[in-house]
Amino acid sequence: MVVTQLLLIGLLVALTSANYCSYFDNREPSYEPKLRRCSAYRERSCCQPDEEDIGFDIDPIFNGGESAECRTTVGRLRCWICHPRQNLFYANETLTVCEGMCNQLLADCGSARWRDRRVQSYYRNGREFCTEMGFAIGTGSGCFTASAARAAVSSSKLATLVTLFAGFLLTGLLTKSSQVNMALVSVVIAVILMASPISAQTTARASEVTSWADRVSTFISSLANEQLLVNEAQALFDSVEYAEIDVNGTEVVEGIRQRLSNFATLKLNALDRMATAVADEYNQFIRGTREQPFNNPEELPASIYRDSDASDHLPYDQLTFDRRFQYNVNLNQSSVKITSGLDRTNDDLITQINISAVLDPIFKENLANDPFISYQFFGSSTGFMRVYPGRPWQRNVIGFRDDFDPRFRPWFVAATSGPKDVVIVVDTSRSMGDFFNRRWRIALRTVDTLLSTLTKDDYVNVITYRSSHWDYNSNRYVYRPFQVLGCRQRGLQPASAAHQQELMDRLREFGPAGGSNPSSAFLEAYRLLDSSPKTGCQQFVLWVTDEQHGDNDVRCGPGRYIQTEDSQEYVPGPLCSFVSAYETVRNTVRSSTAINNKVRTFSFSVLPKDQVYAAEIACVGNGARQGIDDERRGSIREQSNGFFDFIEQSTRPTDVIWTSPYVDAFGLGLLLTVAQPVVVENNRHIGVVGIDVRLSDIEQILFSQQWGSLYSFMTNEEVEVIVHPRLTPSAELTNDLETPPLELLETQNGIPDLTELRNALRNRETGSVVYSGVPRPVLRGDDLDGVVYEEGTTSNYFYSIIENTDFSFAFNFESDDLTFVYPLEENLTLDTPTVYHELNAYRDVFPDIYNSLDVQQPRTSADYPLSLLTNLNSTIKLAPKAFCDSNMYLRQNNYPNLTFIHNFLNGAGDDVGCDNADGVFEIRARPDTFITSGMEELWKGRVGQNDHLISLSYVGTNAGVMRVFPGVQWSRRYDPTTRPFYHRAVSNRGTLALSYAYRDAAGVGKIITLSEVLYLGKRPAGISECSTPANRSERCECTMASQCDAGRCERGRCVNTQVEAVIGIDIRYDDFHGQMISRMSSGSNPCGTNCESEACPTRCYVIDDSGNVIFSEGLKQANELDTRNYNRVPLGRVEPGVMRDLIRVKNFFIPEPVQVDFQGVCDQLNYFVPLSSEGILRTAEEEDNYLEERGPLRKFQNQFGCVEDIVRYNANPAAIPATTNVISGTQSTTCSSGTYYLTAVRDTNTYLLVIDDWTSLVKDTTFGLNCLVERTLYSAGAHRAINGTCSILRESTTSVTGTCPDLDLSVRPVCSPTGQRGSGNVPRHLHWYIMGIIALCLIVLNL
Repeated sequence: MVVTQLLLIGLLVALTSANYCSYFDNREPSYEPKLRRCSAYRERSCCQPDEEDIGFDIDPIFNGGESAECRTTVGRLRCWICHPRQNLFYANETLTVCEGMCNQLLADCGSARWRDRRVQSYYRNGREFCTEMGFAIGTGSGCFTASAARAAVSSSKLATLVTLFAGFLLTGLLTKSSQVNMALVSVVIAVILMASPISAQTTARASEVTSWADRVSTFISSLANEQLLVNEAQALFDSVEYAEIDVNGTEVVEGIRQRLSNFATLKLNALDRMATAVADEYNQFIRGTREQPFNNPEELPASIYRDSDASDHLPYDQLTFDRRFQYNVNLNQSSVKITSGLDRTNDDLITQINISAVLDPIFKENLANDPFISYQFFGSSTGFMRVYPGRPWQRNVIGFRDDFDPRFRPWFVAATSGPKDVVIVVDTSRSMGDFFNRRWRIALRTVDTLLSTLTKDDYVNVITYRSSHWDYNSNRYVYRPFQVLGCRQRGLQPASAAHQQELMDRLREFGPAGGSNPSSAFLEAYRLLDSSPKTGCQQFVLWVTDEQHGDNDVRCGPGRYIQTEDSQEYVPGPLCSFVSAYETVRNTVRSSTAINNKVRTFSFSVLPKDQVYAAEIACVGNGARQGIDDERRGSIREQSNGFFDFIEQSTRPTDVIWTSPYVDAFGLGLLLTVAQPVVVENNRHIGVVGIDVRLSDIEQILFSQQWGSLYSFMTNEEVEVIVHPRLTPSAELTNDLETPPLELLETQNGIPDLTELRNALRNRETGSVVYSGVPRPVLRGDDLDGVVYEEGTTSNYFYSIIENTDFSFAFNFESDDLTFVYPLEENLTLDTPTVYHELNAYRDVFPDIYNSLDVQQPRTSADYPLSLLTNLNSTIKLAPKAFCDSNMYLRQNNYPNLTFIHNFLNGAGDDVGCDNADGVFEIRARPDTFITSGMEELWKGRVGQNDHLISLSYVGTNAGVMRVFPGVQWSRRYDPTTRPFYHRAVSNRGTLALSYAYRDAAGVGKIITLSEVLYLGKRPAGISECSTPANRSERCECTMASQCDAGRCERGRCVNTQVEAVIGIDIRYDDFHGQMISRMSSGSNPCGTNCESEACPTRCYVIDDSGNVIFSEGLKQANELDTRNYNRVPLGRVEPGVMRDLIRVKNFFIPEPVQVDFQGVCDQLNYFVPLSSEGILRTAEEEDNYLEERGPLRKFQNQFGCVEDIVRYNANPAAIPATTNVISGTQSTTCSSGTYYLTAVRDTNTYLLVIDDWTSLVKDTTFGLNCLVERTLYSAGAHRAINGTCSILRESTTSVTGTCPDLDLSVRPVCSPTGQRGSGNVPRHLHWYIMGIIALCLIVLNL
């Protein structure tokens, strides 16, 4: 009967989970009763209430003329992201729409205007219309249609019934199983009561646990001896002759300085050509030597105007995918993006489009001269952007092109206005909350829009205000008169992306409440502008308010009872009027402006009424009032034009600027933009020219010099770090870069004192400084694993500047790094022919070799599901840094071609290295290929009982050479020296480093890695050096570290400090789990018993020295997509009671100081396990080609950049008693209870933890909440930091270094006491009042 029930449940679960949310990373649909706009999907929805606005939060689609039917049909289209069966019609980032839906869209929206024409004039039928929107067209159930909601509702009702039936069956099963569980608990309790005294039992159990640990150690050691082959690999490196070159750090830095300075100079020269050409062409026009005969952009010839929004202007067959731009582009011509809502007949707009076409030949010349230029562009003050190469604009979630206004981009504002100090004062009083809270939503959008135009070079803070009051019933509400939201409560802070985000997060915590008294907030605003640090350039107070001087039921006193003739009568307190407060603000603004004439005050009136306070206050502050009545982001920008126009008109910057790094809107990762204003006759700005520079290009140059423990980094003018090995690579960042101070990455507890280095970098000097006897960081794994510090080392810093930029850089040499050691190739031989990892490329170039490899394609092997591999050979992968021009390798598909690279790696041609202009590969690449070739026969010849466990064997060298067997293909950016297995081995020298489970980069699946370091094989000088009691040279026999010159004795020999390679083996986790269970299956309470119930005999874990779980039953149960439950699982999450005891009582785990990761990655969605791997798991080739082959409608971006606190622990082996070799204790917490035993697994970085009589104590909501808190308290890993960016700020009492552009203080914006509206239109909410008055008049007339 039970079997039948289980089969039925399995069938029902399969039926209810057949569909998944492909837009949201394949999560499961859910019941969402609070959906508002997409309510048809409430019973089963892919989107949650805070996500349904994704389709609606889009700037204007049409330029007017859309009918009610059009809005309804488009509204249904906006809701496709909520459809519970979207995996049927959204795949590979392409939305398939039913042809009937396409016809309906065109029929309902044909009269709407787009690009100044009606939509129906562009397209003959719905298919053409949908093709223009980037949709695929389909039929049947595999496409989306407006009637899809009804089908979804029907299916969701079926799913509900199915789920209820499944629950009924499960209830029956659980009722029976609970009786069995209670019987088991009774038996366990009886056994405990009859057991021998606890001390004897503990001793016996401890002995049993240590015996299990010994068996685990023996198993891992046998893997190392039989499969890892550390000694054999070390012998290969020992047999090599090495050359030694004394390194001059100054010369190394000078070489990099020249490369980086040339890199920057090429961009500056290109920029100057662009600015000069546009200015000259425009000057000719205003002098009358050029005519402008066109009335609309559409009349311009195709050689001048290609619209980025129109597919017919950029036909697909004229576009080519280019890795430099990661997009399909037109390299022959630029394209033009015109901001939505502009008057396309504007003469200056048409003129600038016309004359800016002069840039096309210059664009092409620049790219030919400098292949590492990214996009080049001209952003016009009229609101369009010309961009090269030409490209179609990206689409939003419903297929329409995204809007884009260059005038509000940070690079445009920075180039035309220079640095700014800004304080935003926000009215959070009760009147800001109308019936639908629309006024408050618009206020939030306005603040967000203003912040988004700032850059890290600007300084900002936000102040909210509301006043205390009574209500009608005399209830007292007490509020602080103002609150400063920034980290700096008494000053301004850089307007970085993270600071902007945190200011908005804190502002959203407010809701409209209290009275409207702004007087204290304005006093504080001017005090902040007078504090330091600040730019000292343009200064603004921006006031966001509804300008009401009274609020509903906000009273300035309590009510009282008065005696009448018959009874007492209650009289509420008087309503507050803040007219006098506005008078106080007016006087504050007038006096502050008189003292500091750089300060301007602008007001932004939300849904403005006929009040004059905001306008009057702005006028006396030498500013103006902007009326904001439309909450769409693009409209807010357009309505704020008066403010932005003033910024541009009041400054006269002409200098080139380098922006702070930011994430590119086109998907190129982290960029720097170098920009320059275009100034024409009469000193007028007509726009900005700019060139995008990928930060990854700078990283590749900076990291091109690496050996030993040498590393480099780059800083900005504030000595904040932009590039560093401990920071996330720029290509992987999901948000604008946060720049931590130098000391955060280069010191331990303030040691060494880097004042001398900091001052030198700040002053843009070239030189060196030495710090002796200081700690040196060594990466332990990835950034979350943190670092270990090698004590007593010497750091030799050599530093210089990148000319024509604001950046400096430095190299940190350890003493041994001042000698460059590399293997000599003369006496090396290639044991077996080398095969490059791009196996499929051999099919056409070397067909005989390809046929001999018996290549297996991805998804054809159960053991290697995503791997392209050969079981007959190893393959070689060269990391980007192994190429002399790593940027060229990453940018061009066929660089160098396979014929050249295969022949070179097999010994053809001279190996001249990167010092020679003809060099292609780093000098160590080919010797490392030759040395590691000896491993292939060793791997093939392995014998032993564990050889079937190994999925991959490999050696990754310090030079970036990776040899792997069986041979597989890797992604283009793969670098073994940046992988966790490499760092983990380096930070655990002298032991076998066992990783936690993770998903393999080669496509094998869920694996465990065993790795160990290989050292530089220097030969000892002679026998006499190996017979001395101390100071023995490398490779001499030893028994203790004190005998060795370098202080290291490993594997019975003296070793030096220079790691040459790491050798590793991968084991599929399920195989590893089975082997571990078999070593712990003896005794009365063996591991391996099913412990999914509330009580079980034994729970077993293997943990590493950071407290991460390496082995457990939970890790085995987690499927490959459930990464949270097998990858880096902290012990504190699964056994918080034991972790707490090991930290607080046993002193076994020592907490490290909490570190801040300013480049963390957080998820917007709550964690879920994807229901399908479709679109998530990709082969190496698919990963490389993903950007080229993906569809036009991007998936939901779940991850975003955030600041995280990193909590780490270090194991303290000395805490384990030497007498028993076991730590034992009893845990009884809000989560579980039991007796635990912990012991070391010899010769590894791991420990065995066994818990007897484990019982869950989570039986009610209270205990469940307490358990959740306890798990959070004792879990290692990353936790999103509250106010995390505050820790990045360095206290300063001086103004920011830098220069301000010339300010024209005589410029005054147009300001009248009655104010002005940015849009120039009647506010939309007044239309109803006007219509009502007209209707009333008609009624009266009829009467």
